[in-house]
Amino acid sequence: MALNGKSEIVGRVIDVNTGELITGANVVILSSRFGSASDIDGAYKISALSSGEYDIKVTYIGYEPSIASHIELEKNCRIMLDFKLAPRAVLGGCPIITAPKKN
Repeated sequence: MALNGKSEIVGRVIDVNTGELITGANVVILSSRFGSASDIDGAYKISALSSGEYDIKVTYIGYEPSIASHIELEKNCRIMLDFKLAPRAVLGGCPIITAPKKN
C-alpha cells in the first residue's frame, strides 16, 4: 500500500487478441511528468501520486493507443488498471534506393 498520503496506479498491459503480456509498453499520465514502462510480465506501476483525477495513455509500436480517462485517485489509494491493446498495422513509405551510375 502507498504511504505518506501518496497513491499509486498499477496494472498490466495485455494483447486483446492473444492475451499475451506486452513488455515495454509506455504508460503515461497525460499532462504530467509521471509514467512507467511495462516489465517482462507486462506489469507497470506509477507511484508517488497525489489525489486527483488522471488520464492515462498506453502506447506500444504495432498497437492502437489506449486511454483511460477521468481516473479518480484518493489519498493513500492503490488502483489496479489493466490495459488491453489491439494490434494495428504499422505503415511505412516505400524505400527509395539510389546509386551513382557506374561507367
